[in-house]
Amino acid sequence: PGEVAALSPERRERFLVEAGGRWQVRSDLRSRLTWQLGDVLAPRDGEPCDLVLFRNVAIYLERAHAERAWAVLTEQLRPGGLLVTGKAEAPPPALGYDRIAPCLFRRRMV
Repeated sequence: PGEVAALSPERRERFLVEAGGRWQVRSDLRSRLTWQLGDVLAPRDGEPCDLVLFRNVAIYLERAHAERAWAVLTEQLRPGGLLVTGKAEAPPPALGYDRIAPCLFRRRMV
């Protein structure tokens, strides 16, 4: 409950339901999700993603590999899509992201 306290009542109602004292994403939204694992250094086939979770990875890669990883993620994320990073990470400015919250970036529309 404390984690959703900062959300407006409208957002809570739009995206979440309370169940047994806990909050969870509404089932109609969960059913539309597709989770995929991938190799951050190798592009994948298919539709661009709306959301990429890339937390605490780039900080452990050598610079050349980190640059490649950021480029691959950008190719795989649709314009307007969201990128979640670790606190010590941020995509290179040249890749076209806007920081919209701590650890949260939106890929610019082309």
